[in-house]
Amino acid sequence: MKMFALITQQENGIDVLQVHEKPQPVPWLESVVACSKEDGVEIVCPKKGKLVVGAGQAASVHGKTVSCVEMEDGAYCLGPELITCDEKMLRIFHLCILAGRIKAPVLILGESGVGKEVIARQLHILSSGQKARFVAVNMAAIPEGLAESELFGCVKGAYTGALMDRAGAFETAKEGTLFLDEICESSLFIQAKILRAVEERQVQRLGSQKKIKVSCRIVSATNKDIVALIEQGLFRQDLYERLSCIVIRCPPLRERRCDIPFLARKLLKSFPDAPSIDNGALKALQSYQWYGNVRELRNCLLRASMLSLNTTITEETIRDAMALSPSQEFGRRPCGSDILYTRYTVGRAQQIRESGLKRSTFYYRLKKGQMMNQMGN
Repeated sequence: MKMFALITQQENGIDVLQVHEKPQPVPWLESVVACSKEDGVEIVCPKKGKLVVGAGQAASVHGKTVSCVEMEDGAYCLGPELITCDEKMLRIFHLCILAGRIKAPVLILGESGVGKEVIARQLHILSSGQKARFVAVNMAAIPEGLAESELFGCVKGAYTGALMDRAGAFETAKEGTLFLDEICESSLFIQAKILRAVEERQVQRLGSQKKIKVSCRIVSATNKDIVALIEQGLFRQDLYERLSCIVIRCPPLRERRCDIPFLARKLLKSFPDAPSIDNGALKALQSYQWYGNVRELRNCLLRASMLSLNTTITEETIRDAMALSPSQEFGRRPCGSDILYTRYTVGRAQQIRESGLKRSTFYYRLKKGQMMNQMGN
């Protein structure tokens, strides 16, 4: 029998109820009883009778909006790739389920490697289903001269090399989702074009006067401080206001260390001849800072799997795998600006221990970060 959990937003945070096979009262829903079924949670209340809420679905009961997620090995799951036991991520799960019911623009904020595209794909499944198209566009990877035709399409002869009519990303997405990754890398000219498309729900192919209606959902993401870019005049405030109808802020992995064992086991299962991992190795993983987040964790586990020859991964294997990390070679753990700008609530000695650097190297990079900051001012 599958296990599920009910989530609701409260004034002081969120409430989560693990629902078992036997009927049990829901503390924050008066006179309501819930129990797990094979296809979701059966909620029984005096006024509405029986109501089944499946994983990834939401319902309103006695004025409370509740969402349902599946449970696996003591953690909460939303789809095949999202797993957590952290309250911040559970709040994101709840928000994703609610956002999936409407096609409003969503802006996902977070560091590189936290899984912004994974969340975007899950939003797409919740709102449009598996059959609709998910079109991902990396704005940083498109040359500025081709960005307009890539997004909005072109007609034959619009420019040199345009040998036929071609639909852009907005048209290709159709009723599905258009994911604009690294949206802050787009030029002000392209931002103005995107703004018009989002407002009017119409696009115009390059070289054509005809307007084409589009109905895709816009999900955008960035790892930059978008508010600072607006203040610097590098990002349009009106576009930000259109794209940020719903904002999802993904916490870095170092702020949800309780998720690392679950993520590690799930990632290892996706490897060929998946090795097992012992508790010492999991504790070693939890002690690391993971400035590259889940992407860096996956790469570390790949190296550990290679070093262990697909046998059990131990603490020593993890240490060896970390020593082979590119971040060690380029000094990215952490750099001067990381030391300077990260909000620490602990003493300098603990900062040095957590950084994994020698004392002299730590102070050198701290000084270098301060000098770079002064030069920037």
